[in-house]
Amino acid sequence: MTSLLQNDQLTVLVDSHGAEVVSMKKGDTEYVWSGQKEIWGRHAPILFPIIGKLKEGRYTYRGREYELSQHGFLRDMELKLVYSDLERVTYQLKSDESTLAKYPFQFEVLIQYVLSRQNLLVSYKILNRDVKPMLFSIGAHPGFNCPIDSGLLFTDYYLEFEKEEELISRRLIGGLVGSEYEYITTGKRLKLSRALFEKDALIFENLTSSHVTLQSDQSNRKVKISLSDFERLGIWTKEGSPFLCIEPWNGIADAVHSTGMLDQKEGIISLEQDGEKEYQYQIEIE
Repeated sequence: MTSLLQNDQLTVLVDSHGAEVVSMKKGDTEYVWSGQKEIWGRHAPILFPIIGKLKEGRYTYRGREYELSQHGFLRDMELKLVYSDLERVTYQLKSDESTLAKYPFQFEVLIQYVLSRQNLLVSYKILNRDVKPMLFSIGAHPGFNCPIDSGLLFTDYYLEFEKEEELISRRLIGGLVGSEYEYITTGKRLKLSRALFEKDALIFENLTSSHVTLQSDQSNRKVKISLSDFERLGIWTKEGSPFLCIEPWNGIADAVHSTGMLDQKEGIISLEQDGEKEYQYQIEIE
């Protein structure tokens, strides 16, 4: 089921399957990737309770082994719609027998979208309903059309960071994080090229910027993503494809030399019994 958010600036569609934004338009211009299955069949999936791949697709917790697919299960589940109007929509996912079989924690997750002028505020609230600490990661994976404007190329665009950054990327090896770091550039601007993604996604840590903007000097259309609530930023596209994913993460894929123990996993968050955490980011369309 799809929910509509709309004002005089933007029209947004959110699917209850994965609580995923599937369209974001300003006028006749579509900003969110179409989800063509033959290229990449998603739009803006939510990553929970892990980000990226697990080593050998499994992990161990309290002596028992579990299997989880890449980016976890929330993106592939039907969420309950708990509130909807033209400015706000909220979805809920609760643990059940199917989640407990692969993730041994009782939980509740609330996903909320709030539309205000040309901004979409995205909130993730995680509630621990278990009698033990809950271990999790959560992140966003929105894909944006790139080029946004017809007549332009992917390589006509760049990412503009709020502040000067020394952009050093961690690299993935077969979907797992390697031990090497790669220097990309220094400055506020990262010009897009296909070569940047020949080795998979870029993963940046310790950024000082509170936001990053996808833009081109040949267009006035922009997408700004806020980053302050997230420790990492992933950037990815599929070879030759007309989209770019700009991904705020709290968590990361397993390392090549991972022990497989969930409580030792890099970037894992521990939430105390009856605790809750909320993370937000904003998409601003110009």
